[in-house]
Amino acid sequence: RERGIIAEEIRMNADDPWEVCYARMLRGLYTPVREGGNPVREEICGTEASISRITPAVLREAHSRFYRPSNMVLAVSGPVTPEEVWRAVEGVPTLQDHSDGSIPPSTRVGKETAKVYKPAVTQTMDTVKPLFCIGVKHPAPPEEPMALLREERLMTLLCEALFSRSGDFYSGLFENGTVSPGMSYGSSLGRPALGDTEGYGYFYLSGECHDPRAVYEAFLAYVERLRETGLDPAAFARARRALYADYLYGFDSTEGIASALLGSAMDGLE
Repeated sequence: RERGIIAEEIRMNADDPWEVCYARMLRGLYTPVREGGNPVREEICGTEASISRITPAVLREAHSRFYRPSNMVLAVSGPVTPEEVWRAVEGVPTLQDHSDGSIPPSTRVGKETAKVYKPAVTQTMDTVKPLFCIGVKHPAPPEEPMALLREERLMTLLCEALFSRSGDFYSGLFENGTVSPGMSYGSSLGRPALGDTEGYGYFYLSGECHDPRAVYEAFLAYVERLRETGLDPAAFARARRALYADYLYGFDSTEGIASALLGSAMDGLE
């Protein structure tokens, strides 16, 4: 029954120009897995062909190998004591391990390079205006958890300082009509997948425009200018204040605190 639902989600993503544009960016940045590339380039839902190959035996194997107490983290946030949490946990029947705990070997035959796989990827779809998605690949994401966290914070801060809607880059493109309102930007950094030896990282910049080539050329000129002049101290200070406010705001949410605790634990931070 679930196969049909997942297949529909795959088809919906394939019909969404924004989803397709972002996915094509990742496929341009990263090498195919069969050539040693990072699996971040692959669709998270898989394909209709791949989900058709899933059997009850495959599901049981995945469940027994990964859904074990030693792989689990419980994050709790709220007006409770550790003792109350432990009593609740101890009341749950113990899950049994049905595997030897080994991690499947990686199927990759090489290592992801610092170079992009394809400098440009295009696809024709029915849109009012062309869409663009520019990606900048991290050449060597750190593996140590604390170093990874620091790098993630640096990337977020840099992205906000360079591409926020109050910054020079977006303001210039919007005022001269190069891009439509609402240009998106961000960064992503991930730990190595199970069985792999390296993580991934990239910046992205996406939006709607009349001429994607003009946006890309403006982006290259902007980066080159930054190499000569350095970061604008005012933009850096503004970005740091904005991110600091977002961080403090997160403590207003009990669920947000629990999610942050869980994410830190899963990333190997204690």
